[in-house]
Amino acid sequence: MYTYRVKVVRVIDGDTLVADVDLGFKIWLYGIRFRLARVNAPELGTPAGERAKDAMRGRAIATVSCTGLDKWGRWLGEMYAHDGSSVNDAMVKDGFATHVSYGGESQ
Repeated sequence: MYTYRVKVVRVIDGDTLVADVDLGFKIWLYGIRFRLARVNAPELGTPAGERAKDAMRGRAIATVSCTGLDKWGRWLGEMYAHDGSSVNDAMVKDGFATHVSYGGESQ
């Protein structure tokens, strides 16, 4: 699995964002929509969803490793902070998201 540097352009909600991706050799992809892999944040329009979105905005995301596309065409990604820690796991640990099993149910 490859890891790419990213620049977050917009946070959509607590588990979805838009980023520009540095593929290397001065090649960039712009406006790529990502969904955090393995986690689910509360829906927007709820107080918990707004808190999750704010928490995601506060994360300094540096890199992403993609695991494939979801059914809506978003790249499923493991997001990492500058120190190499998992943003996906931090969102769960800090109470802004829950882990999701492969069957789609929250745990």
